[in-house]
Amino acid sequence: MASLHVRIDRIERIAFFSGSGTFHAKEKIKEIGTARWNPANKEWEIRQFTLSVEQLAEKFDDIAIEEIGASAETQSRRAMGAPSAAAKSAPAARMQEQVSALLVEASQTINKPQKEKGIPSGYSVAALVDEVKGVLRKAFPHTVHVHGVLRSVKEARGGRLYMDLGDAESPDTMVNCVIWRDAETVLAPLTAAGFELEAELQVMFKVEMSLNPRRASLSLVVVGVVPEFTLGKLAAQREKTNEQLRAEGLFDKNRQQALAFLPKRLGLLTSSGGTVINDFRASLDEARFGFELYWMNVSVQGTEAKTSIIRGVETLSKHQELDAILIFRGGGSAGDLAVFSDYDVAKAVCLAPIPVFSAVGHQEDQSSVQDVSFLAFGVPKDLGRFFAERIIERRQSAKEFARIITTTSSRLLELLQQRVGDVSTHVQAMATQVERTHIENLARLQVSLPMLALSNSTEAMRHFSSTVQPLATIATQSCSNAVTRFRSIVERTFSLGERVLERSQHHLQRAEGVAEKAEALVSNKQTSLDSLERIISDSGPETQLKRGFTIIRQAQSEQLVLSAEGLKKDEEILIQFVDATKKAKVT
Repeated sequence: MASLHVRIDRIERIAFFSGSGTFHAKEKIKEIGTARWNPANKEWEIRQFTLSVEQLAEKFDDIAIEEIGASAETQSRRAMGAPSAAAKSAPAARMQEQVSALLVEASQTINKPQKEKGIPSGYSVAALVDEVKGVLRKAFPHTVHVHGVLRSVKEARGGRLYMDLGDAESPDTMVNCVIWRDAETVLAPLTAAGFELEAELQVMFKVEMSLNPRRASLSLVVVGVVPEFTLGKLAAQREKTNEQLRAEGLFDKNRQQALAFLPKRLGLLTSSGGTVINDFRASLDEARFGFELYWMNVSVQGTEAKTSIIRGVETLSKHQELDAILIFRGGGSAGDLAVFSDYDVAKAVCLAPIPVFSAVGHQEDQSSVQDVSFLAFGVPKDLGRFFAERIIERRQSAKEFARIITTTSSRLLELLQQRVGDVSTHVQAMATQVERTHIENLARLQVSLPMLALSNSTEAMRHFSSTVQPLATIATQSCSNAVTRFRSIVERTFSLGERVLERSQHHLQRAEGVAEKAEALVSNKQTSLDSLERIISDSGPETQLKRGFTIIRQAQSEQLVLSAEGLKKDEEILIQFVDATKKAKVT
């Protein structure tokens, strides 16, 4: 199995280098000419390519070469020697036409009349078949490569394997293929790549031309396979599905659905024969949350998989109480996973009114269903872990908010208690000062009264009587007023503290609502930014070219032609397609 593949267009003089060996050979590739890396197709493109097949074979090891548009001389030379890559890739229909022409030519040579006594000399059936075999061996002395779609696969006794290989473009054109022995070894490269021979699988066989002696029909003896061809077809199917969904505006439709804040009711689409659901539930149980699972058993491989998965998505989509639909299956061959790149299956996911999550195969497997899902994961247990961690995060956030509210409330209560204590201390100090002042006044009066009595006892007594009684009344009234004011201040302080606590609780509730709205707003803005980024990416010139548009420039100035009015008759123009640029003249 070659690690480096080269596709040469001799007409356009362009070479495309792809395969796993491009990374190690990139420096040698750049030495050939101006090289441009195409990330979409994962290949190096070199224009004005002039090297021959022999020069490429000397420069690179472990290389497979395919030529398009080779000269007639080259094709004739290769017909007598090793077959070219273009001949290797001829479809089954073209092979049938070529063989039919050879058989007609052979029949014209064989059926020349030879008369003996008025009766033509003919061939026996066995002699005729041997003669045709000889013509076939002369026309195809070496093995050739043929590709098509498997219509049927049948295993017979003795380890033989019979197959009907149909043309991809002409479904009614088929040729018989056979592996006489050791089919497991012959198909090992295809099996190692994750494929099993089954109907509708696109394959490329290395075959020897033969003639079935029982019915004198063309039979291809399979001696090898090219797994890279099948891998390329599956990748092309995924890309074709994605491009069609983008053109219809459905590619990002499911991602626009809203996921519940606490997704609880989950609809599961998977097979009952797999064990992946156990891994999924084990990771889901880490949240210790009351998830409600609605499991619908569907086929995830085989001929019934497509219909079963589409029916499952449509059935669960009718249950609006579900928060999400989960599609998952364990690992399998690339052929088994091909159904998840089917256009109808991917479209059903796009049209689902509920967020669809997918986990198909292993980490390295990719499919159109995963591309269009609300979210995709490598393995089913990662899918379960996502929902578990979402619940755990929400729970931790709620605990953090509760802690903040409790801490803030306790702090406010401490501040209010401190203020009440300060006011009480101040009132008590004022009452003590008033009482001390009155006592000091009384003491001074007691000292001055004997001295007044010596000068005028009667007057002093009268003056004392008229003075002491009002002072006592004033002192008593002052103390009473101070106590009343103290009580009023204390009552207003406690009332103020209660109102402050009520307002604090109200503000905390509003803050929690604001936080939730802010989180939703940030999530919506992030979704909008992601959508804008994808729109900008899909609006680039290379993307438009891939969709079938072209860019027209003037041949001399290479300026863009925006209107037909400025073009003159017989003026040369350049038409840029996605894979080449062509010259043309205005008529």
